[in-house]
Amino acid sequence: MSLGLGAYYIHHINAKEVLDPSKNISAGYLPFDTDSTGTSTPTSNSMTVRSEPCACQISSTGIYAGLRFRFGSGPSKTGCTTCDKYALVVTAKDKFTGETLPNTDVAVKNVAGEIVYSGTTNNFGVVAFNDIVPDNYSIEGILYEIDLSASNATKDEFKPNIPLQKQILYEDTNFILKGKSVVCNSTIPLKDVSVVLKNQASAEQKSTMTDINGQFIFHVKQRASYEIYGKRENYISQTEHVSTNEYDRNATLFIKLEICMEKVDCENSLVLKNVHYDLDSYVIKESAKPELNRLAQFMRDNPGVRIELRSHTDCRGSDSYNLTLSQNRANAAVDYLTTQGIDRYRLTPIGFGETRLLNECDDGVPCSEEKHQVNRRTEMKVVCPGKE
Repeated sequence: MSLGLGAYYIHHINAKEVLDPSKNISAGYLPFDTDSTGTSTPTSNSMTVRSEPCACQISSTGIYAGLRFRFGSGPSKTGCTTCDKYALVVTAKDKFTGETLPNTDVAVKNVAGEIVYSGTTNNFGVVAFNDIVPDNYSIEGILYEIDLSASNATKDEFKPNIPLQKQILYEDTNFILKGKSVVCNSTIPLKDVSVVLKNQASAEQKSTMTDINGQFIFHVKQRASYEIYGKRENYISQTEHVSTNEYDRNATLFIKLEICMEKVDCENSLVLKNVHYDLDSYVIKESAKPELNRLAQFMRDNPGVRIELRSHTDCRGSDSYNLTLSQNRANAAVDYLTTQGIDRYRLTPIGFGETRLLNECDDGVPCSEEKHQVNRRTEMKVVCPGKE
């Protein structure tokens, strides 16, 4: 039950009275007079009437009072659009750099340790849990298999219609190496590549597979040097090197890297980068060894593969001299690969002399030493099965 009180004032402008023909009365009223204090008192106890209507200024005032009764419990709040809402917003950050962390898996657990809410942070390192029931919770996170420091939310911290902000921190002191494998000279990603990470100061070795986008990650230590390459059938990988001595963990969490892999088709030769020779020499240069090591790794990863080592000269010298020189260069490349554990029977050396120049530097054509150097090279070709 409730009590209602009120008052009203009504003022009619240019209101025209209506005549009641049955009583010959247009209007009736009780005259009042107002003194200097603003008090109004009736000047007569009898009603004054008019028999003709007029266009007059008419006003009226009044007060009212009443009781209101309500029966039953009232409407349910189910579906109420004005009801209180509670939300929890979690931000994942790196403790050392302060950067936010996308793709962090977040779990909100009750006091029994059960996951009641879960989600993944967006590109801004944030995940929101709406319509949450206020209670005591623990908030945990995982980024690339590393646990973040947990945070707690208590029931009394939740305020209606004001999201509760919480933060979880990545405290691991290692770097995260984020890599991508692509086809050389393109942006085409390569999935299902086995990527190998070797610590050059120890025997530690790890491997992982690239995903559908060619991406992979490793956790790498501070003050360490690594060698990284990929393995996939019919591909030869570039070998990359990373030294974390070049990075400060207080400024950097992610180290980015791209591995280039070349498609190897039988019957098609592949130029080995930097496997070049000095004029009139077949000595393997130090600058050529990393590329020959890469070839050796490819052959270790593909034990059924046999290859040809094809060597060449520039145009200077006789045809017979250059043919012998190129054969010696091919033999030298084979000898080096055998020192890297490759069986000689899998390697076939072939010298082509000056018959396959890569540029215009033929007999009688003046060329720079740099252009002649391009032709003094060794290439490799996978031997097709059945054509050994």
